Amino acid sequence: MKHCLIVIIIFISSFSYAQTSGPSWVKEKLVESGVFNSPFFEFTKAYDTEKENENISGVLIKGLDYMGNPTKYFAWYGVPASLEEGQKAPAVVCVHGGGGTAFEKWVQKWNDRGYIAISMSLEGNVPGARDENNQWPTFGFSGPRRDGFFRDADKDLKDQWFYHAVADVIMANSLLRNPDFTNQVDTDHIGITGISWGGILTTVITGIDNRFDFAIPVYGCGYLQEAPLYAAQLSANTRDEQEFYLENWEPSLYVPFQSMPTLYVNGTNDKHFSMNSFTKTYRASANEKYLRIASGMRHGHRAGWEPEDIYQFADYITGSGDKRLEFTSQNLENNNTLSFNYEYDGSLSSAWLYYTVDTADWSGKGYEWIETQANLSSTSKSISVSLPVEAQAYFINAVSAESLVFSSPMVVVGQNNLTEGEAITKSLTDTRPFNFPGGRIALSHDGNNYDKDDFLAVAMNCAILDASGFKSKLVHFDHSCHIGKNLPERYSEMLESIEGGASRFSIDANKIFDSQKQLDELIANFKKEGDKSSADNPLWFCIAGPMEVPWQCINAVEPSKRKYIHCISHGPWNNEHTFPPQMTHTWEDVKKLGVTTHDLPNQNKTGWNTEIGNISWMENSINDDLRWLYSRNAKPTFDTSDSGMLWWVLTGATNGGNEDAGWLDYKPLLESRYTDGFQTIFNGKNFEGWYLKLRNGDEEMAKNVFAIDDGAVHVFKDFPDSLNLNTGENETHGLFYSKKKYSKYILRFEYKWGEKITNNFDKWQYDAGVYYHVVDDKIWPTGIEYQIRFDHTKNRNHTGDLIRPAGTKYKWYQDDETNTYLHPNDGGKLDTGKGWLHFASPTTNYQDVNDKWNQCEIIVMGHEYAIHKLNGEVVNMAFDLSPGEGIVGFQSETAEIYYRNIRIRELDEIIPAEEFLKH
Repeated sequence: MKHCLIVIIIFISSFSYAQTSGPSWVKEKLVESGVFNSPFFEFTKAYDTEKENENISGVLIKGLDYMGNPTKYFAWYGVPASLEEGQKAPAVVCVHGGGGTAFEKWVQKWNDRGYIAISMSLEGNVPGARDENNQWPTFGFSGPRRDGFFRDADKDLKDQWFYHAVADVIMANSLLRNPDFTNQVDTDHIGITGISWGGILTTVITGIDNRFDFAIPVYGCGYLQEAPLYAAQLSANTRDEQEFYLENWEPSLYVPFQSMPTLYVNGTNDKHFSMNSFTKTYRASANEKYLRIASGMRHGHRAGWEPEDIYQFADYITGSGDKRLEFTSQNLENNNTLSFNYEYDGSLSSAWLYYTVDTADWSGKGYEWIETQANLSSTSKSISVSLPVEAQAYFINAVSAESLVFSSPMVVVGQNNLTEGEAITKSLTDTRPFNFPGGRIALSHDGNNYDKDDFLAVAMNCAILDASGFKSKLVHFDHSCHIGKNLPERYSEMLESIEGGASRFSIDANKIFDSQKQLDELIANFKKEGDKSSADNPLWFCIAGPMEVPWQCINAVEPSKRKYIHCISHGPWNNEHTFPPQMTHTWEDVKKLGVTTHDLPNQNKTGWNTEIGNISWMENSINDDLRWLYSRNAKPTFDTSDSGMLWWVLTGATNGGNEDAGWLDYKPLLESRYTDGFQTIFNGKNFEGWYLKLRNGDEEMAKNVFAIDDGAVHVFKDFPDSLNLNTGENETHGLFYSKKKYSKYILRFEYKWGEKITNNFDKWQYDAGVYYHVVDDKIWPTGIEYQIRFDHTKNRNHTGDLIRPAGTKYKWYQDDETNTYLHPNDGGKLDTGKGWLHFASPTTNYQDVNDKWNQCEIIVMGHEYAIHKLNGEVVNMAFDLSPGEGIVGFQSETAEIYYRNIRIRELDEIIPAEEFLKH
C-alpha cells in the first residue's frame, strides 16, 4: 500500500509565529475576553428625549474592563416599523467614525430599508448635546476615548481604545444573535458597515469575526502608512507605537482573513483615505468584492451613509436585490484604446473615464481627476474610451438607469497593479512603496578598508533589489573600491557579502565587479552603460564609497551623455576622502564632469542605522536568507545606511523618493518576500521539529533511510539498488513525522524520483506519499494520504490520489465513467463504496523519473475539506474529513525519492474552498 505524508500550508500573519503580536494573537485575546458570547445588556429609556422614532430603543451593553474598571457602552437599536411579531429581517451593525457617536438617524435609515440595525457609541458617549469643545456627553461607565492615531499603542493591549472599539462591535454582533435580546434577526444575514474610522474598524473586524454576511467599509481602508495624512500622523508617534501599529492594527494585516462579500465606497480626493491606499486594500482582498468611487465625494457620516449603492448591495447579498455589475475583462491597446467588458442584468445609462495626470501627491489636494464620457454598448456589454497619453492613473464608472455607480479599480500606469485574489499568496504586510522613475541602476561600495557598514549594505542592496522586483534594472555593481589600501580581513568580509548576496538573492554576477582585481573591466562596463544614457533612459548611480573609482567610471563616458547620469551621495566622508595617493578625486570633481548630482541627508542619522534590538525579527526569522543578512552586520548598531540611496531611487528619486526611510520601511518588504506567510518546517540541515520512524523501530537505520543531502531529504540515498525487491512490506518502510499537530493550513513541498527501486516495487511501482491528520503514527498510520506515485508500466501518474486507511473518513466525488475525482458542482457523484483508494483527475502535468522536481500543495481546512494540487493544478478533493487535525509525515516505500522546500502556512479561520478552486 502506498502511504503518503501530506504537508499542508496555512495562511498566517507574518508576525503570528512570534505568538505575541499579529492578527492571530489579537484574536486570541479577544476570544479569551468573551466577545463572541452575547454580552449583558439592559434597555434604557433614560435618553428617549433625544430620539425621534418610536421603533428605536436605547440599550446599554456591558463592555470590557478598562484600566481595571467596568464599562458600558450605549447603542441605538431599531426594528423596521413594518416588521410584524414573529417575522425576521436581516440586520446591520453600524460603526461610526472619528467624532461620531451612536446615530439614531443611521439606524432609521436602515430600518426604512427593511433592516434591523444597531449603532453603538465607541468612545463612551451617550445621547445629548455637544459641549463647548464639541464633545458628546459621557457617563460614569465610559471606557477609553480615541487618542489620535494609535497614540495609546504603548499601553497594554486591553487598555487601548482600538481594542475596546473592536470588542464593542463584535459584541454587538453577538448580541443580535441572542434570542433573549431579539428573536427577529435573521442571523444568517447580519452585515456590518463603518464610516471613516468605522471603515478602518470594519476592515480589521471582518478579518476577526467571520460571522458577518457582508461588509461595507466607507472611506476607511488599510495601508494607512502609505496614505499621506496618516503616514504623517504615524511618523509623529514613538517608535514603539509605530511598530505596535504596523504589527497588530494595520488593517491590511486582516484583509486576507476576510471571507464575506464586500463593497468598498470612497471618493476620489478623500484627504483621509487616499486613492493609493484605498485601491491597494481593495486589490488585496480575495473575497467577492465591488467598488463605488465617486468623484469629489464629501467626507462625513451623512455623506457616508447616503449612497443608494450601499443598500442595494446589502439587498443583493441578503437575497432581495439584484447582483451588482461586474467587470469581467480590461484591455489597453497599443493605440491607447481602453476597453472593458462587464456582466450586468440591469441597464446602464452612461459610462465615464476618470484619470489624473499627477500621482505625486495622494493627499487629495494636489491632483485633479478629469472626467471623460466613454462609449457604452449594451448589446456587447462593453465600454471603450481613448486613454490620454498623459494619464498617470485611471478608473471607469458605469452608471445604471437607477443612478447606481459601479467602479473599476484604479490603475496606476507603469506600476504592477495587483490582480484580484493575489492576497492569498501575498504577505499580509506586503507594503511595496515603490515608484521607480525609470532607467537603470549602478552601485559603488568600498568596505575593504574603512567602512565595515558596507558588509551589510551590499548584502542589503541585493535583498532590496530582489524583493522589490527591480533587480533587472541593475547594470553595474562595483565593490571594494578603496584602491591603494586594501585590508585583507575586511576585503574577505566584502567578498563574502557580495558573493553571498548575489547567490541568495539571484543577482546577475556578470554585473558585479571587484575594484581590486577588475578595475579596467568595471570602468569599461560603466562606460558602456553610461553611453546608453538618455533623458528617457537615465542611469542612477548610488555612490557608497570614496569618489575615485566612480570618477574614473564617469570620466570614461561620452561627455554628451553624462548629464543623464544621476549621481547620489549621502556622506561627507565619502565626498572628501582622497587617501592614499591613488585616490585624488572628490565629490566636487565628480560634479565638474557634468553629471546630475543629488546630495541626500546623512543616512547614518535615519532608521537605516538603528538599534540592534529593532532587528530581532530578522535574527529570529524562519528564513535562512534573512538570518544570513542579519549576520552581515559588523557594527554595534544595525547599520545599513548606505542602502538609503538605493531606496530613495526605487521610491521615486526626484519624484518623491523617501530619503527618511529606515528599518520600519524595509521590514514589511523583506518579511513579505522571504516568509510569504509560510514557515519552513524542514530546515534542510537536520530533523529539528521532526522524528523518524521505521517499521522495525531501528532508529539508526532510520537515519540512513532518511538522509539529508544538499538541503533535501534523500530517501534510500546509500542503499543498494533493488534491495528486498518485490518482497512486500519491509523494515525500511517508514515516515519522518512532524512533532507538531496541524488542522487548518496549506502545505507545500517538492519531490523528484531517483532511479533506485526497492521493496514492493512490483506492485506499486514508484511509490511514496505524505500523510496528514495523522492520529496514530504506526506504520502504516491512521491518517489521510496524499499519494505520490508513478506507474512506469502504464506511463500514468498517480500523484494526488487519496488513500483512506481504516480509522479515517471522508467523502469523495467521482466521474462514474473514469472512476477519477470530479467536483460535485461539475457532476461528480458521491462514492458510496468502502474503497480506500480514490484516483486523482487524469493529468499530463507532472515530472516522472527524469531528475526534475514536482511542486505539491495540500490545502486542509480541519474537518471541512482537503484539496490536493500538483504543479499548480487541482487534482483531487475530499470533504467532511475525520479526524480534523494531526501530525504530518513523509514516506519511504518502494523507490528512491527526494523531498525538499517543505513549508506550511497555518490559518485561524476556514477559507471557503472556492477561493482556491477558482485560481
